[in-house]
Amino acid sequence: MASLDDLLGTLEGMKGAVDERNVTVDLSKSNLEASKEQTVELPKVYDDKPAWMKKWEEEEQELQIVHDDSVSVEPLFPKQPELVFLPMLLQHAWMAPKGSPEKYVRSFRGLSFVSTSDVYPSGKPIGLPSGLQARRLLLALVSRSLTGNSRTIDVSSICELMRWTGMTITSYQHRKIQKQLFQLATANISIWFSPTGDKAQIFKGVMFDSLNVDIQKSAQERFSFIPNEVVFSENFYKSVIEGKAMPFITEDVHKASSPLQHDILLWLLHRQGEVSKPLFLGYGLMFHQFGQPNQTFAKFKHVFKKAMRQIQVKWDRKLEVKKDGIILHPMPFHVGLKKEKWGKWKYPVL
Repeated sequence: MASLDDLLGTLEGMKGAVDERNVTVDLSKSNLEASKEQTVELPKVYDDKPAWMKKWEEEEQELQIVHDDSVSVEPLFPKQPELVFLPMLLQHAWMAPKGSPEKYVRSFRGLSFVSTSDVYPSGKPIGLPSGLQARRLLLALVSRSLTGNSRTIDVSSICELMRWTGMTITSYQHRKIQKQLFQLATANISIWFSPTGDKAQIFKGVMFDSLNVDIQKSAQERFSFIPNEVVFSENFYKSVIEGKAMPFITEDVHKASSPLQHDILLWLLHRQGEVSKPLFLGYGLMFHQFGQPNQTFAKFKHVFKKAMRQIQVKWDRKLEVKKDGIILHPMPFHVGLKKEKWGKWKYPVL
């Protein structure tokens, strides 16, 4: 099995008209620790970023999208209403809202979610996935894995992958989803939970065991990174996903137009089904759950109140936005589900 170093070396070093098919990147071992312990001397052929990564970032360059309609594509969710699935643990706003940070930490109520970027062979960070598309991508991959009862997910059709996420098919979004998939597949994740005060580690490692790709070299001396399949690591799948996913109606989830809306909505769809009477929550608590690093409390309060009012109207949620906090009123669960099927842990809720 080829390592990440082997793949990136192949991308940068190949000469001539060459196609490499079904290159599998072993993601079970991270480059991160090695980069801390030694200085890597690189051949001149290496750059800070591979050519195909640079191409993703050339936002102004148009890329022709080709989709073979002659190939029958099995719908991701054939039953109505269409459902997507996500474990409650992964609903806690753990992804960055934007950018490609090297580290992102989310801690509140005894739960800590620490994400760190892996690195290129040059030692430069790959960056972490972020934004609305990354959230929908993870939602789609988890849903596909559960509905197919397999840790292996076919991602060979970028157009189909974008359909899963509900994103418009454009050249920019096409490149962006490839980048988000690569960042998601290489991210290092640590999840800690302390219901009694002493933190117990639920998971530490990478989400995916491997990323299988085609590497194609065009006549313009450019490389194309075409993913075929990703494989959830067995530890992550059993510790975080299997038997712990909650259902959501796809159409409703895809109405969210920002990362904050998405995070708040998933929380509300569960939380309001839990309450039996009106519940007041101060903005201080909400800041710990949904606030961003380096964001002032005043700024958070402004954007959070705006997002709550938008959600109240768009999804007809029974809530009140007050001066010092919000009031949640009881509502039926988004999708009927027995509580005992939500997993063996009682994760912290606000």
